[in-house]
Amino acid sequence: MPTLRYFFRFSLLLLFFSYLLYPQSKRGFFPVADSLSPEMTVGNYYALIVAIQSYGDPNISSLDQPISDGARLEQVLRGEYGFNQENILFLRNPTREEMFATFDDLSKKVDSDDNILLFYAGHGYWDESRGQGYWLPSDAKKDNRSKWISNGDLRDQIRGLKSKHTLLISDACFSGGIFRTRSAFEEAEPAITELYRNPSRKAMTSGAMTQVPDKSVFVDYLVKRLRDNQEAFLPSQRLFAEMREVVINNSPLRQAPQYGTIMETGDEGGDFIFFKSSAIRKSNTLIVSTNIEDAEIRLNGNYLGKSNPIWTGRKVNPGKNVLEVRKQGYATVKKEVEMPESGEFRVNIDLEILHLADIAVDVSQSDATVYIDDRIVGKTSASKLSVKVREIAWGEHLVEVEAVGYKKFQQKVILSENKEYPFAVKLKRTSAKLVFNGSTASKIFLNDIYTGDAPTKGLEVPVGSHEIRLSQPGYEEFQQDVMLLPDKQVTINYRMARKTTTTAITRSLIFPGRGQFYQDRNAMGYVYSGFFVGALVATGYFQNDVGNKTATYNGAYDAYSQERSLPLIPAKREALKKADDDLTSATSMRNYSLIALGGVYVLNLLDVVLFVPNWVYAPPIVDLSYSLENLGTIKLQSSMNF
Repeated sequence: MPTLRYFFRFSLLLLFFSYLLYPQSKRGFFPVADSLSPEMTVGNYYALIVAIQSYGDPNISSLDQPISDGARLEQVLRGEYGFNQENILFLRNPTREEMFATFDDLSKKVDSDDNILLFYAGHGYWDESRGQGYWLPSDAKKDNRSKWISNGDLRDQIRGLKSKHTLLISDACFSGGIFRTRSAFEEAEPAITELYRNPSRKAMTSGAMTQVPDKSVFVDYLVKRLRDNQEAFLPSQRLFAEMREVVINNSPLRQAPQYGTIMETGDEGGDFIFFKSSAIRKSNTLIVSTNIEDAEIRLNGNYLGKSNPIWTGRKVNPGKNVLEVRKQGYATVKKEVEMPESGEFRVNIDLEILHLADIAVDVSQSDATVYIDDRIVGKTSASKLSVKVREIAWGEHLVEVEAVGYKKFQQKVILSENKEYPFAVKLKRTSAKLVFNGSTASKIFLNDIYTGDAPTKGLEVPVGSHEIRLSQPGYEEFQQDVMLLPDKQVTINYRMARKTTTTAITRSLIFPGRGQFYQDRNAMGYVYSGFFVGALVATGYFQNDVGNKTATYNGAYDAYSQERSLPLIPAKREALKKADDDLTSATSMRNYSLIALGGVYVLNLLDVVLFVPNWVYAPPIVDLSYSLENLGTIKLQSSMNF
């Protein structure tokens, strides 16, 4: 223990001498920069002050000080720091809906370079069972939380603000519940520039998880410290550290203010900086208004955006800049602008319309895309085969129409009159040519659709993969798959094999009716196939019935042979006799079905042999192979022999 006392005394002496020897300007927790870095610019400062002291629910006590506290804070922010009157929103006794609507408006107005101070004075509540803190707006009900604002709601609203820095100052009971983690104060950062460079989401509360008095010592010293501050730059960390102890010492409830990061809202280690009005260097704003929408805005040749019909941009280089505004069909405007160091610079640009005309493209095909000068201007559909483009500048333009499976349409047009130029576009399918060489005349089926007669010198068909089938009575069918490319010729040399009775018999042996189909006698083929299938099903059915009745007979026989009671023997004998009759009947039906099956088989073979068709074979035809100029030729050799 003596050793600890000596160490403690030595540490105090060391701190005391360090304080005396350390330069006076460097003392304190937070070193302060004299100015911002030259490249650093400061956006607008916004303040949302919420003061609630009157409640509609008589079960919630009213307060006396929130509105006057908010007014004092507004006065010091407007008078001493860079908060313009139009950027301070003061809500007196707002409802929950009014507070959320204000947050929405603020999120649309605030830019990524701006800073927001949120101040709340009113009732707060901490729910220990839920681990959740709440603000109570003026329309809150004691026994109904639907109008309360939870810390989670508040975090969501803060997360939706795209500001550079957001500082929440809450003077309410249990306001320390906003922190997921909190500490009395954080380690000091090295310089104001670094604090301002990184985004921050910080909170400063009048107390921890305790009640605070209506008469706010916290607000008194907050306003006093801001008013007495003589430094150009005051970080919120420093503001808090310098007022925390005095608030604790002068609070009747010994309230302990809290400071920390609002977790999961986008904090990156920066801090909210209170700038004296004389130290703020605001960014400038260029506002361009045009008489039309979607005009391109360019500055010094760099694309900035489009007007709708107003375009707003910040951080424009001060001095002379070349502003360019243009849109197709309008005369381009170039103008030299002198941008100030800060503030707004407004430019009104009126674009003069050029001589214009309209184009109407009527297409014969749906799902077609229409281009003008390589830009898509519309698509056709089954219900709309026309695309109209209005207000195209006079001059030469290229009209193109594309659709899958069709040749691309292209045509140049020169617009020189103020009228509608019509285009009737009939797209032609992309196709290839088929040449069939063979010695037998036959019908050509493309994907089972009759297309023409072979042989032929040239059959124009769509590109892609196709199944080709050649058919002629008395001949085996010729089949082949082919891939056709645009503007290519494919030559198919085919050979048709004659049908024979031997092949018909062979097919009928495999399955009755197939021989008749082979002989082009389809009606008889269906008859024999149907009878054969019917007889086959009947045979299977009766065979299964024989099996079932055999099992029944065996059971009756076993029961009769094992019976020893004389009175029961006649009944068992009668059951055995019935089972024997049923088995005999089922066996007969099975045999009849087998006979029918064999009869169909034999009749089918006799029919194929006795009723051979009198085919008239086509005479041989001269080979017609040839090649087309300017088209590649692909020869596919195929034959089928039976």
